[in-house]
Amino acid sequence: MVERVYENKFTLDGRLTPYAGISKAKVLAAKGLMEKAMSGDRVSDAIFRETVTSSDAMFNTAYLTSLNFIPQFDKAERAWSPVASVRTVPDFRPVVLQGLFGDLKGNGIGANGAAAKVPENTPYPHVTVKGQESAYASMAKHGFRFAYTWEAQVNDTIGFFDSLPSEMLAVSLDTEVAEVYDALIDGTGAERILQGGILPDDTVIPVNAAVSPTAIHQAIREESTRTVNDRMIGRASGYNVIVAVGMKDFIDYKINRPVISVVDGVTTYAPYDQGAIAGVTTIESDRLSGTEWYLIPKPGTTRRPVLELLRLRGHEAPELRVDGAQGSYVGGAAVSPFEGSFDADSIDFRFRYPVGAALWDSIYVVKSDGTGA
Repeated sequence: MVERVYENKFTLDGRLTPYAGISKAKVLAAKGLMEKAMSGDRVSDAIFRETVTSSDAMFNTAYLTSLNFIPQFDKAERAWSPVASVRTVPDFRPVVLQGLFGDLKGNGIGANGAAAKVPENTPYPHVTVKGQESAYASMAKHGFRFAYTWEAQVNDTIGFFDSLPSEMLAVSLDTEVAEVYDALIDGTGAERILQGGILPDDTVIPVNAAVSPTAIHQAIREESTRTVNDRMIGRASGYNVIVAVGMKDFIDYKINRPVISVVDGVTTYAPYDQGAIAGVTTIESDRLSGTEWYLIPKPGTTRRPVLELLRLRGHEAPELRVDGAQGSYVGGAAVSPFEGSFDADSIDFRFRYPVGAALWDSIYVVKSDGTGA
């Protein structure tokens, strides 16, 4: 992934908005104190502990955390990226695809999906655009609150803030994985189970067959012959087979093992044509268990998108905020964060990440519980 270069490194080109009390000079000062404290400077550590609980240094430190976190978030490897693409949506309303494969209706579209021929000096025939709603879609606000306690401040102020970006990143990536696999699993019903059949070499594949090269071949055949608006989907150029953790090595071994074609001058046919499942990649997921498995086209290999992560426009990255509602003393002096939190001697943080996923049509998915029943 190409690392993004920001022209305005303080706002990350508008992705962060410095609110009241936050300035570039204060953020740089907080950064300097943290770096010196982490290198063992006890004076800087003491100054940081004091300023972070008695001034607006807390808010500037939280802003610094976001400055460190967002670039990490952008370039992080995603476990779900081989399975799903990304779409940015404008709001929380249900998402609809417009004018894609199979959505144009009327005299302007022929039986095979081609545009109608228009004779000279005749009006163009009309078509209507029918939106495609998703089989499963979820766009939700995710988040939680957590407290920076007085005890944490006494014990390890620097460690608390130093670990925040990595903790936020881990939670963000886990949230994305959950959304993508919720869409795949919850959006694929019983009508999409592997039906089984007979392969060209007369191998019989049962319903809900265990994952194997031959079962994957049958799943591809079933998926490619399903129809959208009376037109077969056809074979994609690549597929993902998703299995439970611990199964990938066994499947990859069977898919990639060499085949002896000639023995003692006599041609020996392989028990199975591995070329029939070329372009198949095995992916493990802890969301699956036992013998269950799914087959789904790789992102970008179908005319209509299949599985997508949804991000909210203008809020594509998670956000960290500090509760600044401590108020003021009589006379106008600001109340420090710890003084303001009377009940628990803590400063409250809030993590927010609006994200979701959509399975546009489960017709592209084949699933099996692997029991052969």
